[in-house]
Amino acid sequence: MSTASTSAARTAPVPPLGWALYVGVILIWGASFILIKRGLVAFTPLQVGALRMSVAGTCLAPIALFFLLKKYANKTAAFNPALDRPYPWATLAMVAITGNLLPAVLFPLAQTHLPSSTVGTINSLTPLMTLLIGIIAYGERLRPQALLGIVLGFAGSVSLILMRSSGAGAGFDWANLGYGGVALISSVCYGISLNVVKRRLPSLRSAEVASLTIAPAGFIGLGYLLTTDFFVRAAAPEALTSLLAVCLLGAMGTAVALLLFYRLVQLTTPLFAASNTYFLPFMALLWGALDGEPVGWIHLVALALILGGVWLVNRRTSK
Repeated sequence: MSTASTSAARTAPVPPLGWALYVGVILIWGASFILIKRGLVAFTPLQVGALRMSVAGTCLAPIALFFLLKKYANKTAAFNPALDRPYPWATLAMVAITGNLLPAVLFPLAQTHLPSSTVGTINSLTPLMTLLIGIIAYGERLRPQALLGIVLGFAGSVSLILMRSSGAGAGFDWANLGYGGVALISSVCYGISLNVVKRRLPSLRSAEVASLTIAPAGFIGLGYLLTTDFFVRAAAPEALTSLLAVCLLGAMGTAVALLLFYRLVQLTTPLFAASNTYFLPFMALLWGALDGEPVGWIHLVALALILGGVWLVNRRTSK
């Protein structure tokens, strides 16, 4: 593709379907943390994560089966080198663990002590973590403005982590540090997963990667649920709201959201699709405020620091 055509593709207007998908992804992912909060009313953090993966895996299992049959049951595969190569299962397993299983468990664990709005805002550090993993593991260059973005992002996240959940501006609670660290580890996991997908799975379609990683994770989640008292808890009448919340989280917040996001990337550009990161913290704070969680000026200052850091990092990428 020539330089002129590449520039035209970058500046082409976003189609109406692209904007609809963009808004849909923001609304779905922005509500994920309040759904986790609802699920924790009746279930343990591990059960919430396992159920989320089980539901998402069930939704994407038909897509995974389609790709598997296309590769291994197609009699003409020998004539197509791309189809004839086996899947890189070890790499897909790494993506499944870091991009799906661990965050699905670590975020609920963090929310046992931190407000959903705080954990949702910390999640916006994912682009910064992606950059750090790229620098550490793959030798990417670190420009001064990106370094400043990392410092700003961490300053904002530490402020949110240490803030007492009893009220805005009520001071700091050092007991939050461990749970906030759990949320940060989740963002690190996402950073690892994104780097692995970008650098080691470039020949696979996005929907292919999503289905082949989430479907097996769903079986693992279901296997774990069978070893716990999940079904006893789920049978209680007061657990119905929690059960529906986590099922909605798995079906919409994981399976459908990923398919919408990957379609958005195809219709527009990865840079435009990834810019939804700027809006997710606002959605998390809005849902938290509607649910009675304290949101004050310190939250907004911390959010501004995080988003400023993310903007600096993305500005480096756009260049």
